[in-house]
Parts: sequence; structure tokens; C-alpha cells
Amino acid sequence: MRLTMTERSILDKIKQGDDAWIREAYREYRLAFARWIRKQFLVPEEVAADLFQSALLTLCENVKSGRLTELTSSLQTYLFAIGKNKAFEYLKQQARHQNISVYDFSLLYNDSGDADMARENQNLLTQMLDVVSRLGQPCLPLLHLFYYENKSWEEISGMLGYKTVNSAKNMKYKCMQKIKEMMTSVTVTQAQ
Repeated sequence: MRLTMTERSILDKIKQGDDAWIREAYREYRLAFARWIRKQFLVPEEVAADLFQSALLTLCENVKSGRLTELTSSLQTYLFAIGKNKAFEYLKQQARHQNISVYDFSLLYNDSGDADMARENQNLLTQMLDVVSRLGQPCLPLLHLFYYENKSWEEISGMLGYKTVNSAKNMKYKCMQKIKEMMTSVTVTQAQ
């Protein structure tokens, strides 16, 4: 996509350090961004505001450093895409504290715009956190090393005292089955 004259001049102004566009972007996009990011990623209002500011700063840094010289979308779309990446980073950071993976969050990412689905996803996430927190030995350390520390099977086997790599892999399979069973049990209990 070729830049419109307005978008080209905005990029030029940002590169020259003219902050007028930043103030205008803040007024024009902040509320829409906050609504969108809260709806899609189920983050609190304060986090949405922080993510917007971070996305806006990243956009400016990309222009000033020369990383952004051409757009394949509008500036707003580019800004929101940065925001989406920032939201995933935030969720990944939160996941490390809660012992769940960013992949789990990405599965819950609600791109449909359906508020009921968003609430359902939030409930599912809460259930997952509860189930994972109840795993205990040997599952929790094994899954933590595999998913969060990205350890190899050889490292995991050595660290947790498994005789073979296949023993560790088999235990991971059993742990994942245990999570599925626990999640099914939670879902069935709630349905009754």
C-alpha cells in the first residue's frame, strides 16, 4: 500500500521529532484502542491504557529508527497491531506468574467481538488456572520446565531424575491427560 500524503507527512513529522501527531493520535485512537484491547484480551482498563502508550511509543521508535518507512496498512491498523503484540507480551508475562502458557491465552483470544464468548473464555481461563494450581508433583515441575523454561527432554530427565527421556515424555502425556480430566470434571460440575 502506498502511503497517502497525510500518512507520509505524519511519518516525516515523527522522524523529525514533531510530537503534535502523538497528541492527536492519543486523542483520536486511545478510547477505541482501549475498548478493543479490553474486549479482545480481557485486560483491566489501566493495562489497556499502558498498552496503548507502549504501542504509540513503539510506533514512534520504529519510525525514528528507520524500521518503519513504508506501510502496508493505515497507521491506525499498524498501531493496533503493535498493541496486539504488546497485549500478548503482557499476557505471557502474567502467564509466567500463573503457570500457564501464552499459547493458552492465544486460544482464548477473542477475535469474534462476542461479549458472551469473551465471558466464557474468561471463565475457562479461571478454571484452567485453578486446575493447573492443583496439579502438584510430578506434573507441575515437569510442565513448568517444558513449557516455561523451554528445557530439552534430556535436561528435564536429568533435573527431575527420570531414567530415560521417554519416561519424562510419558509422564508429560499423563499430566496433560490429568489436566483434561480435571477440566472435564470442572465443566461437568458447572453444567449441573
